[in-house]
Amino acid sequence: MTCNNTAQPSLVCLCLILSITASMASSLNCSAADKTMAELYPLPLMATGNPANQTDLSYQVSVQLGGGHYCSGALVRPDWVLTSAHCVQNTRANYKVLLGNNLQNKNASYRVVKKIVLHQDFNYRTLANNIALLQLAAPAASRFRPLQLPTAAVMAQLVYPGSYLTTASWGAFRADGSGPDQLQQVDLPLVANNECEQQYLYQAALFASMICAGFAKGTEHHCVADSGAPLVARYQGVDYSLGLASWGQSCQSEPIPAESYMLFSSSWFYLDWINSQLPPL
Repeated sequence: MTCNNTAQPSLVCLCLILSITASMASSLNCSAADKTMAELYPLPLMATGNPANQTDLSYQVSVQLGGGHYCSGALVRPDWVLTSAHCVQNTRANYKVLLGNNLQNKNASYRVVKKIVLHQDFNYRTLANNIALLQLAAPAASRFRPLQLPTAAVMAQLVYPGSYLTTASWGAFRADGSGPDQLQQVDLPLVANNECEQQYLYQAALFASMICAGFAKGTEHHCVADSGAPLVARYQGVDYSLGLASWGQSCQSEPIPAESYMLFSSSWFYLDWINSQLPPL
């Protein structure tokens, strides 16, 4: 029996949970070449950090499917959300967006997704161009402040190895548990892509469109964001979208890998594409 991966793997609850154990892979006669990038490097399952402040992270949204959290995303206009393409590649599904940092808030605001725009060159096997836009049927209220798209000045000042950027998610705290109702946030240091590539987990897997972030062995923050979670920097009092969570080493692994880096699709790299899809201001 061979594994050709023609069927779309499912996303469970918060993020991709697609890794196969060595024994299963052996019994199915699956090689690494048979697997998609999402199967080889599933996104972290668990979030660490501190409860997010509603006011500070009002741009963050939960992309909902089947009545629950599915992926994360961020407002970049009152009626447009930036997220990962693999979250919404089933363009016929009935996605909704929840505004607000608490999944169980009785006064939460929901918006129906009116339109899904996948990057035209998105590749599920490699997760190249893993970026999408969602148009909402109605704009978010003014208290929900969209992220601004990056500028050359922001990139020059804030995007370099060792710089700390913010990400947040509703990721579960343990592999067999459910996610928190309250959004959790954490600051991650950026890591040079060539350093990521030197780690065996990421060899030949990175593209120029990706930003690497995370912690090395010995730190307590191993598992951070679910798919689509924004990577954010504040510059002169304004919050900017610098990326969105694409893939990384799963925290289901035992033991946890020596390096737990995550890869984000770069908002700056895709700036022209994003602007070409959004209506003029």
